[in-house]
Amino acid sequence: MPKWGACWCMTPLYKLCLESETDERMQEHFRNVYWKIDHVGTCESEEPATFLYAVQEVLLNLLEHRRAVFNKFRRRSFSPLEEIFNGLVEAAFRMQELTLERGCAFWTSGYEADGKYVKERMRCSQLPPDSPDFKPPPHLVDFEYFLRKASEYQVSQLRKLAESELVEEKYRKRLHDLRAA
Repeated sequence: MPKWGACWCMTPLYKLCLESETDERMQEHFRNVYWKIDHVGTCESEEPATFLYAVQEVLLNLLEHRRAVFNKFRRRSFSPLEEIFNGLVEAAFRMQELTLERGCAFWTSGYEADGKYVKERMRCSQLPPDSPDFKPPPHLVDFEYFLRKASEYQVSQLRKLAESELVEEKYRKRLHDLRAA
């Protein structure tokens, strides 16, 4: 990947992309990728269509708002400006190509060993789920973790509610017996 390609945070892209997209669901999808794109030494992933949307939104805003991007570089004393900008654009094109070519979106920022780890995670995610080496993509692992924690919180809130006068006696035992996912 070109140097600077994951340095979205050096630009006004976050603000520009969120302003250009009024649909809250799409904003959330963009944020999911934006905040993980530069993670170093870890494997990240996203649904290919979501990743494509984010990358294409970045490309659109980089090219459409080039002056604003360069102004932000200047204010923060980033240089060389052209090299950074071209790295961002070229990386966005490459990310788009690879996602379409491979049908998946995995990435990392870091060193050669990190790239090898990402390739291994991609391989393991494509194995049959009953394979001993199967590993789901990181974004699915993250989402399952989030759902588990959300479920645990809901169950604890429901159990607290069972102790209140708001809940009829006939529901209290059932609420106490609930289990989180």
